Amino acid sequence: MQGLKHVITIHQQQLHLSYYPNFFNTNEAHRIYEFLNHQTEWKRYPIRLFGRDVMQPRCIAYYADADKPYTYSNLKLNPKPWNQQLKYLLNCCNRVYQSNWNAALLNRYNNGLDSMGWHSDDEPELGNDPVIASFSFGITRNIKFRLKSNHKTVYNLPLEHGSLLIMHGGTQLYWQHALPKAKSITAARINITFRSIV
Repeated sequence: MQGLKHVITIHQQQLHLSYYPNFFNTNEAHRIYEFLNHQTEWKRYPIRLFGRDVMQPRCIAYYADADKPYTYSNLKLNPKPWNQQLKYLLNCCNRVYQSNWNAALLNRYNNGLDSMGWHSDDEPELGNDPVIASFSFGITRNIKFRLKSNHKTVYNLPLEHGSLLIMHGGTQLYWQHALPKAKSITAARINITFRSIV
């Protein structure tokens, strides 16, 4: 870890973000990416949207304490046991922000055609006002935030290789976020979000 002192803080209408663009140096970020890319049991799952089943446009994996399944869009994920790499990343998060995170949702976007639609991490099992920690490895992709009460209010943030983003309290209540398609991107990105399942 090298980027603990370099933090970008965003406070905007209940959008509360702490972004560490160089949390890991390039060599360590590459090592973590290679481990996650090759040692994770990636899978694409169908989810229920607007009354029909569609395949998610990304690969996912879910690791957590044994008694902490996670459900979103009518998809129930049973956790795989923690590995040492994810435990290490969790400890890194706790050096920045002390929390009781007990679950990690991993996403792999193989290229710019893989994406994430507008949503908030506000499922009931995440509690009333969750704090989410998000690592990014691989190609830089833009995450967008929009105010729930006014979709014209949008904030854009490029998530770089080896970076950490903390989405603090209030963010999930008042904002949605998305990772839109970017057809010009041909490389992959891996994202790990740590969350607390109550």
